[in-house]
Amino acid sequence: MLSGWLYTFSLLTYIFASLSIITLWFPRIRQVPLWWGFLLFTVIFALTGRVIQWPVLVPLVYLGGACYLFELQKNKPQYRLALAAVVALFGLVLIAHNLAGFDNPELLEYIRVSRDSFMMPFYYSFDKALVGILVLGLTHQVISSRAEFVKVLIKTLRPTLLLLALLIVISLGMHFIIVDPKWPGLTIVLRITVSIFIGSFAEEVYFRGFIQKNLTEYLSSINYGYLISIFVTALFFGLLHIGGGLQYFLLTSIAGAGFGWIYHKTQRVEASILTHAAVNIGNFLLFTYPFLLSRS
Repeated sequence: MLSGWLYTFSLLTYIFASLSIITLWFPRIRQVPLWWGFLLFTVIFALTGRVIQWPVLVPLVYLGGACYLFELQKNKPQYRLALAAVVALFGLVLIAHNLAGFDNPELLEYIRVSRDSFMMPFYYSFDKALVGILVLGLTHQVISSRAEFVKVLIKTLRPTLLLLALLIVISLGMHFIIVDPKWPGLTIVLRITVSIFIGSFAEEVYFRGFIQKNLTEYLSSINYGYLISIFVTALFFGLLHIGGGLQYFLLTSIAGAGFGWIYHKTQRVEASILTHAAVNIGNFLLFTYPFLLSRS
């Protein structure tokens, strides 16, 4: 259990990290992105609350610097390729929680969300969130108007419903999940939703918004290069989740291909973020979460 001041700064860390994410879509103030200020305070609070250790700043600076330089070197493909490799490497290490020095704030202690599933904690994945903030903030143009957001939302709705239907049919057919509607209380639902959204946000920015986007550009001279990039990115996305078993790898790869297709059709990472979050929140509220322990 964290002491009073550590808990306070841990809480401030994920509040300001959330504000950093939200303000990615805010206009600049005197040419300065608003999210920069919130991110600075986020890091200060994280260090003070021991959410991160000082050595973690080194790979974060490498990641942020590589993202920034990547956008500056648009006319130098050899430099962009090297910088893309740095972003991909450091981003993957953080996304996979493989960088020591993080103590992600716990939103819920170990709980069993569904019957015949396993006990699991829910964290505010601060390491993942930092990847999403830096990559999206430094390498992407985000939706800048309400009208454009509504347009993207409408364009995303139908393929999202089709993907949800496909994943439900396959998952039920494999007896990977069962129908299990639940409402464990508003507080638990909100905390789990926050945990799910942070994961969806970071993974989509990294996999679709950076890996797939740049792989598609690299393969633009090849017939159906965009399909290759969707498939390859989905495969890597599935491998990230292979710890859940081969069935989980298959399902997450299929889901990743769906997210990739939606990103390709809309050219907006916001679309795949919303789809990814909808799939995971739907899984949590209506079916076994994350999956059945006893499968036959």
